Amino acid sequence: RKQQQPEENGNASDEANGVSRFDLGAELGSFDVSAFPGGSGFYIQQVESGETVTVNLLDDLLLGGDEQTVEHYIMVDAKSNMDDDPAKTDDDETEKHRTAAISTLNGETFFCQVELLEKAAPESSGDDASLQDHVLSAYPCAPAMFGPTRIRNLLRSGQILVERPISIPKDGDENGCMTSEESDPAESKTSDGTGGEDDDDDDNVIQIVHRGSCPFQDKAANQ
Repeated sequence: RKQQQPEENGNASDEANGVSRFDLGAELGSFDVSAFPGGSGFYIQQVESGETVTVNLLDDLLLGGDEQTVEHYIMVDAKSNMDDDPAKTDDDETEKHRTAAISTLNGETFFCQVELLEKAAPESSGDDASLQDHVLSAYPCAPAMFGPTRIRNLLRSGQILVERPISIPKDGDENGCMTSEESDPAESKTSDGTGGEDDDDDDNVIQIVHRGSCPFQDKAANQ
């Protein structure tokens, strides 16, 4: 995008595209700041490092009899550099660490993370690290604003931990918008190719679906 030169003394330069650049001196560097429409949040990028913070202001409508109340939350998505090696140049690729959190206006904060585990063999035992579950990778996530992860429900439960096999998107219903009567559950397979079967419950898996085509709440209800 086109950038104007920042004004002196830390003042912002207003741009036609709504982005303002703030020069905070040699120690802190320059920051690009933009506000979302309607006061729904803002985005900040540290120009030299590429680190970013995105803040969204969320409203949750609560229905109770004839009364309606709105609860307000703050969602933060931050990307910071993981590699502080001074030998690296500006042209080197730097891995980003991403953190997502949602908070009430009173400061109660929840973090959401998805961890992909390599499970130890059932017969494994002992303290040998090679025989323990291993985290292959971890990804931040945003809790759904409905069901058990609705913030008012999390405030009661404190936390939610789910550990199940992963099921890849179903053939013909990759977006998860078809009801169980419309889709064929036999077409869904887990990441190990077993078809999502479980000794206790055939449907007790974490179902992956693509974005788009229908609301997230419909996707959850259809699985």
